[in-house]
Amino acid sequence: MRYSYKCSFCGREEGSIWRCRDCGSMICDSCSKGGRSGKLGVAARAVAGYVSAGATEAARALYRKSNQHCPSCEGKDLIRL
Repeated sequence: MRYSYKCSFCGREEGSIWRCRDCGSMICDSCSKGGRSGKLGVAARAVAGYVSAGATEAARALYRKSNQHCPSCEGKDLIRL
């Protein structure tokens, strides 16, 4: 049985979500890392990732993970549900 959680900020239903220990908000992965990319951004990242053999995507993933936080209280103590 797979559970579905609703993000407190964007309202999307996700199978995997973060919970802030400080304020208790339920946050999807996109909202915890600053939002979703637009179609042009996704296309540009795909081209850059192909040209650099994935190095730009690896660097981007590390940067976004290090800046992950709760949008409401700015807390960094998130629990994966």
